[in-house]
Amino acid sequence: MELTIVGEKGTESLCFTVQRMINGGFTGRDSASVQAHIAELAAEGVAPPPAVPVLYPVVRHNLTTGDQVQVAGKRTSGEAEYVLFLDEEEVYVSVGSDHTDRALEAYGVLESKQVCLNVCSKQAWRFGDVDDRWDELVLRSWVTPSVGADEVLYQDGVLGALLPPDDLIMRVLSAPGVSDRDGLVIFGGTIPLIAGETICGSAFRCELEDPLSGRKLESRYDVTVLEDPNAIKG
Repeated sequence: MELTIVGEKGTESLCFTVQRMINGGFTGRDSASVQAHIAELAAEGVAPPPAVPVLYPVVRHNLTTGDQVQVAGKRTSGEAEYVLFLDEEEVYVSVGSDHTDRALEAYGVLESKQVCLNVCSKQAWRFGDVDDRWDELVLRSWVTPSVGADEVLYQDGVLGALLPPDDLIMRVLSAPGVSDRDGLVIFGGTIPLIAGETICGSAFRCELEDPLSGRKLESRYDVTVLEDPNAIKG
């Protein structure tokens, strides 16, 4: 995939080959916040995890920088996350959404991660450019509840609430079957919902802001529900 790396001295293109993708779950530093997210999911019928954090492998082609996501059911929603792209030498940071089928999630979280796309911003930063102020970076998301409706602020918090990249990378590289960092993509987990209730809308937007420089990374996409084949007349 093609990314644009935005730095203090300009931009450059990066052609990144995705070899493996991992979605982090329940990655909050504060145990109370983690338990609050577990409670949010439990209200949707999702069983609590056996331990936290959890690392979910996701098929590598389920990643896009596009602005359209097709889903098979009406109960799907996004959630804002920081996203790491690793090669042999560098770590790049973007912002994205682990769009998830909430109906299937009640059956199996791992399975639900495979049927919707992970979406990320086309632009990214070098981790080294923001690592000294990582905890102060602001992660936000908005949901458009239905076509034509005004978007609603859905999440708003700082990355200091989540496991830092070095910690998460170490956990991923120590996981069974993961040994090579080159081509690895990691979704870093999410922050709590403002209202504590999932909204399954027609569009989703998320951003990562660096308050010091004023720079932002953004990803936005529309959600289209596939037609029920029983409703399609030949």
